[in-house]
Amino acid sequence: MARLAGKDSHLQIIEGRPLPAGWLGKHWACHQLDLAATGELILFVDADTRHSPDMLLDSVSALLAEGADLVTAFPLEEVVTWGERLLIPVIGFGIFTFIPIRLVQKLRLAALSVTIGQFMLFRREAYDAVGGYEAVRIEIVDDMVLGRRIISAGLEWRLLDGTRHITCRMYRSFWEAVGGFSKSIFAVFDYRILPYFLGWLLVGTAFIEPVVALVSRWMRTPLTSIPVEYAATSVVLSIIIWMIAYRRFKFPAHLVFYYPLSLALFLTVVICSFFQTATGTAMWKERLLDRVAMRWL
Repeated sequence: MARLAGKDSHLQIIEGRPLPAGWLGKHWACHQLDLAATGELILFVDADTRHSPDMLLDSVSALLAEGADLVTAFPLEEVVTWGERLLIPVIGFGIFTFIPIRLVQKLRLAALSVTIGQFMLFRREAYDAVGGYEAVRIEIVDDMVLGRRIISAGLEWRLLDGTRHITCRMYRSFWEAVGGFSKSIFAVFDYRILPYFLGWLLVGTAFIEPVVALVSRWMRTPLTSIPVEYAATSVVLSIIIWMIAYRRFKFPAHLVFYYPLSLALFLTVVICSFFQTATGTAMWKERLLDRVAMRWL
């Protein structure tokens, strides 16, 4: 960084101050960067994201055209190992299939919104109005909470497709992905137990039970009472739905046919996320996270 700063006066290096009590490390770093920033817009990106040359121009243009106070974008997520290929695309599928983006915008349904910390472009006045990182200093899913605070404050939130402008390899192995999702999935549901389990039970039933019905019937040991024709129709429709989502987010098309395995593995992570939170054993980057309060609704 020092070498690069010596070649370009626009790059400033800020010496971080010691982490105070009651802050997560990344949030404290972002807060210090926020205090040093002077522009009308403030952009947070993850350190492992890569950006096209026209990313800034197009993202600012999108913010202005949409009249938005926060623009967040889903990047092109690179998946290399089989562990990544099976787990990471489920996130894109979930966002594309279950988040009613237009309704969230129109009706300000903050609880149903998704904000992606890999890319968050704020108007400075809106960021300050919701308290910035100081207001979410202990939140595991800081990006989600910041987005929800924007919507709840009556400000304009937009989730856009950033796959042409931003690239990221989120995790580099199966177990790294398991660890990352385990510490955050339950937090996305604001630690609400019933919505969490009912929602995932619905997803599992809709997409896995028909496959189980067909396979078990083929093995002459039927495990469900779903008629074969209904199960077959459901599987065909599921493949189409997953194909649309994977195509949208530019995941390899052949991964669609592994969707039952992908979802089964992800549901295992869902259960791990709950139990790690409940027992206070959730960890991230070899650090034990503080235990949080859970609620039923």
